[in-house]
Amino acid sequence: MKVRSKNTKNRQGITFFEVIITILIVSICLFSLLPAYIENIILNWQLENQADLIAEDLRIIRNSAFNGETNNSILFDIGQNSYYIFSNNGKQSSKFDLPNKITFKNAYCGSSNRCSFSIHGVPNEGGGKISLLCKQINKEIDIIIGTATGRIWINKNIN
Repeated sequence: MKVRSKNTKNRQGITFFEVIITILIVSICLFSLLPAYIENIILNWQLENQADLIAEDLRIIRNSAFNGETNNSILFDIGQNSYYIFSNNGKQSSKFDLPNKITFKNAYCGSSNRCSFSIHGVPNEGGGKISLLCKQINKEIDIIIGTATGRIWINKNIN
């Protein structure tokens, strides 16, 4: 009769306990990275949303010029990370600040930082570009104003 050895150290494979410990360690690593990942998603959304808002404000000013309201304009203040909308009487009607961590890289319409349009929808001082930047996610978005047509579009650049 054979006697079984109580020595089980030569078994191959892993135990249930080792699997649980491995899953626990991987979970802790993933959950420690999750807040940074979510913050990057939020910053990306804020940057794209802000570009959409500025482009829409420019389109509104351009469309109002078609209706004869050619004194409407948008002034970009790069130092304050804000922009102002001026109504038909030339008085400031609204001020908008950029969200935290989003800045203007540059903003120009022709040779100035004020954008306005003629009655034909063409920029008064030539085309322009407004660049928004979020350094934390290394992303830049340009809002382009066509010189000849006044067409406004968004160009998303990933650096």
